[in-house]
Amino acid sequence: MASITLPVGITSIFFLSESTGLATTYEGKIYRTQDQGATWLAQYIPALTDQPLFDLLFTDQKTGYAVGGKSGCGGAGCVPPGGIVLKTDDGGATWHKVYTGSQNEIVSIAMNKNGSLFIAANGSPAGLFRSTDAGFSWQLVETAGNSFSKIVFTDNAGFYTGGGAQLVKSTDAGATWPSKTVVSYNYVNDLAFSNERGYYVLGYSQAFTTYNTGASWQEVQSPVISISKVNSLTVSSALLWGGGHSTGGDFPVQYAAVGQTTNGGKTWTGTEFPEISRVTTAHFYTPQQGYAVAGRTLLKVTVK
Repeated sequence: MASITLPVGITSIFFLSESTGLATTYEGKIYRTQDQGATWLAQYIPALTDQPLFDLLFTDQKTGYAVGGKSGCGGAGCVPPGGIVLKTDDGGATWHKVYTGSQNEIVSIAMNKNGSLFIAANGSPAGLFRSTDAGFSWQLVETAGNSFSKIVFTDNAGFYTGGGAQLVKSTDAGATWPSKTVVSYNYVNDLAFSNERGYYVLGYSQAFTTYNTGASWQEVQSPVISISKVNSLTVSSALLWGGGHSTGGDFPVQYAAVGQTTNGGKTWTGTEFPEISRVTTAHFYTPQQGYAVAGRTLLKVTVK
């Protein structure tokens, strides 16, 4: 691992290659690097500073999307900034709006095998929205009584999750969502797949895996105490990111931690980094190469 200083408040990253990557922030900004994270330039600065961005997706080297928003605000007569979907057609150099929601916030975006885009929105209107025209128009396809945290697709199967102690599955690329798996805690904070092998993180403390595209799930023995992010790299290789032990004292700092499996989640090895704070997100542009975020530190990661 090698560390590089990041802009403040990174919420998500997406690297197109070793050199080129994008990052979103709580302030709603989008930054781009073209030199492996050594320098970052703001490519989008919002008019509203209280409209954070939460997730990034690139469907090819040129076309990408950033989603976010805020469904609430404080004070009498305030107007929530609402949800937003931004699109780039030039690899992140410029961005334009393709969706705005009056009182919702978009927390996750994914693409199915047919090229349709899906966004998960909390607030009003809440639900899953689908675009079949590269983001130019959106239709509500699924409502939910609980909050969303993540939507993903693998082959014909799609999954969304969040609050309400459940995983919801589609077997027709997101057209319908009839199947629900009840989990043991109210909130699932991350979910990732590589073909039929998948993982979800329950309440930042437990991790589960499936080898049959969600037909059944088994808990894994995670070496990471507090789990923020899972990367499912191949059917056998995966990483769990988050925090390990802490410094103690009145203002403890949790060490960065990573857990690695090379056999589909059967066994895990763990490593902690006392000189780095907990890892909050990570993205891999190949199954062996990627980057992770720990506060304002960008870690370049090679999986062996």
